[in-house]
Amino acid sequence: MEEKRGEVVELVRRRSTQNYQTEKDQQGLIIQEAYYGDRNEIEQLRRISLTQNIHPASLVSQFSKVIDVTIPLQFYVKDSRLQLQKGSKKGLIGFGFPEGLKESDAALYIK
Repeated sequence: MEEKRGEVVELVRRRSTQNYQTEKDQQGLIIQEAYYGDRNEIEQLRRISLTQNIHPASLVSQFSKVIDVTIPLQFYVKDSRLQLQKGSKKGLIGFGFPEGLKESDAALYIK
């Protein structure tokens, strides 16, 4: 099971890298940063990042209900469009549902 998960992660990473390069070459859609989880923690993460001039990705580990989904979201970019399913994002490849997070508090931040 763990081996299959590793293969999926590598596939997502390769495809995301290809999508990134294609979009960059075409001056298309690049996901600079993206976070999924508790909306209050995401806001706190962004606030600390802005006030202390630190990239948010380096702070994510300090927040138990936020995950960095930058790479997985780039996976879903095609022809300069981000194509996601309606509703909850927890079932998307590369996403998860942080422990203790209530569905009603979940948010997706994309830059």
